[in-house]
Amino acid sequence: MRGALTLAVLLAAWPTFAQPFEITPLVSVTSSASIDRTAVGIQELTVDRSISWGSQVGYFFSTHVGLEALWTYQSTALSLSAVSGRAEVMTMTTEQAHGTLVYQFGSAERTARPFVFAGLGGTFFRSPGLESETKASWTVGAGLKWFLQRTLGVEIRGRYKPTLLDDAASSTCRPFGFCQNSLNRFELAGGAIFRF
Repeated sequence: MRGALTLAVLLAAWPTFAQPFEITPLVSVTSSASIDRTAVGIQELTVDRSISWGSQVGYFFSTHVGLEALWTYQSTALSLSAVSGRAEVMTMTTEQAHGTLVYQFGSAERTARPFVFAGLGGTFFRSPGLESETKASWTVGAGLKWFLQRTLGVEIRGRYKPTLLDDAASSTCRPFGFCQNSLNRFELAGGAIFRF
């Protein structure tokens, strides 16, 4: 009898112990990134701005603190500008995978909840005809979640997402190293939140 009563109390209290999982498909705009070193006659060399898409999965240990796994994919190009005009040097894709620590402000009952996050991960560069490369990267940002109901909401977030190239000392500039220490990009994203 005591076991059945204990089980009944635990099941009744389960919603207060259970913390939500959140799945968020994302669409974003990723900024261009300048390449520092260029040849004579080239005014600008950039990884172009483009649309990215991806998703994140989060688990919250408490009302405020959680962990997220974030993945994004971007199809872009390396372009140069000269006096004669602008040209695409090569097409490329970048994927990023990050694990982030998230802090949400306010109580769980609030409809709108601002948040901040920071994390580490990797960036994967690919281009036809070139060997793929993986570089370390990190991210930091902030956003706002607005819940239409307990299990459905929307999110906007901005983040800084530099990739560590560690190639500034190289005498030969190569793709995905670009003779610089980091590739600095920003991203503005939005998506629907599905909470379980």
